[in-house]
Amino acid sequence: MTRFFLLTLVVLSIVPLASGAGSSTPQPSPSPTPPKPNVAVSFDRQSLRENDAVQAWIRFANEWDQSLANVNLQIDSPSFLSWRVGACGDWKSNLPAATGTVNVGAVVANDVRVTPVCFRSGPDVMVGDFNVSFTFDYYWTGKSQPHSFVTSEKTLKANLFGSDSVAGIPIALAAFIVPGLFFWLVVGWLKVPWNVGDGLGDKLIYSLLVSFALLWLLEKLQVNASTSISIQRLGVFAGVGAISGAAVGGSSRLISFGFRKWRESKATEALAAQEQLAAARKAREVKLGDPKVLLLEKLLELYPNHKTPRAVISRDGIEYEGTLMSQTEDVTALIGSFRILKTEIKGPDRAAIIQELSAATTSFERYKIAVKHQLEIEPFDSIIATHEDKSMTEESVSMVVETEGTAAQQFQDGGKEPLIFD
Repeated sequence: MTRFFLLTLVVLSIVPLASGAGSSTPQPSPSPTPPKPNVAVSFDRQSLRENDAVQAWIRFANEWDQSLANVNLQIDSPSFLSWRVGACGDWKSNLPAATGTVNVGAVVANDVRVTPVCFRSGPDVMVGDFNVSFTFDYYWTGKSQPHSFVTSEKTLKANLFGSDSVAGIPIALAAFIVPGLFFWLVVGWLKVPWNVGDGLGDKLIYSLLVSFALLWLLEKLQVNASTSISIQRLGVFAGVGAISGAAVGGSSRLISFGFRKWRESKATEALAAQEQLAAARKAREVKLGDPKVLLLEKLLELYPNHKTPRAVISRDGIEYEGTLMSQTEDVTALIGSFRILKTEIKGPDRAAIIQELSAATTSFERYKIAVKHQLEIEPFDSIIATHEDKSMTEESVSMVVETEGTAAQQFQDGGKEPLIFD
């Protein structure tokens, strides 16, 4: 009995300890999560151009019944845009642009914080529609300093000259058209034969091709030819196109001028050569008073390949027959035949000269040999005159008469050799 009583006391003392060991330590209640703040962004206009400024107002509304602490604003914008908190009119040229984030401070419960921001573009802009992001990072009261963020985006359009296009050409494509356009304008102004006109309309492809080539060259020369557009950059592109057009067109004109002068000089030389040849021919024409051997030389030069020629001239009813004739506007000449006598060849080279003359096949070859060795040429057969009564008489070995009233014919064969070796 005593043992049972003692055991009961021990059990009753252990149960409260066991029940106390299984209980957890009370935890503090978590901080309440605030509703997402509202962010509204408005621009005074939705577009800007080069060297322009746009005013924006960013509204941060805390709709919670508690304050939000340490509210920070971060703005992400295109690289050609800079920004600064405040009014655009207060942004002086010596004030730097903002970087990183802007601390807005604490926003009390059920309050709206308005932050004015000025956006400014430089001389270079990228044409198109761009998103500007506004991110607010905020904290609220709590043991672990809880925080969150809210963001909003707004579209801003950038263009050049306040327009999306100029002369129907999109500004974004200006860099690919302006260099070639001014290239063809200068080439057309220089009146180069291969120019294509103004390089617009259905000929725009020519401007594009030239622009691609010039932009590629600028890139190779380490010149910034990025997609940013500005009046200054367009001016540079136009200048590059104009200078290239002047260089290429001027070179073409210079080459054409040089080629034309070269052709003119060649034509002048050819004309001079023709005049010299005509003068030489005129000088070699037969004339009144020419000696007999000189007449032979001139007529042999006219017919160098005639072996046994026959020539006939008719004048005053008389027909004269010889070997060679020539008729000009002024005079007509006729010769009989001449000879080189073997017996008249003297000197140590006599045998060689005789052999050379014997090998000659034409009278012209014999004449050149006779001139080379200064051999004597003498008349041989005279001109035969046939009168109206069919009577025939021998005339001189040569004759020169006026061409007026004289008919003449030359035959390659049917006669005899003008110069024989006998």
